[in-house]
Amino acid sequence: MVVTPEALGQVVWKARVYKSPTPPKEWVEKTVRSLVRSDPGVAKNPTELLRLVRVEAKKSNYRPIIPPAQVEALLRKK
Repeated sequence: MVVTPEALGQVVWKARVYKSPTPPKEWVEKTVRSLVRSDPGVAKNPTELLRLVRVEAKKSNYRPIIPPAQVEALLRKK
């Protein structure tokens, strides 16, 4: 008879392993600058800019986990 932790009612938590990393801060800054330079009107719509940055992150094999506050802070900085 084999007894596993699951059989005893204990849950074994496994650490998540992501295949792609989150984008570095510098990459996000560079991408935001590039997108705003190519279309200055996108700076007026932070939600659309965030969507575009996340699309670029996927294309660059990063996880598209970019907080909205980070993009908004970069827009305020300019």
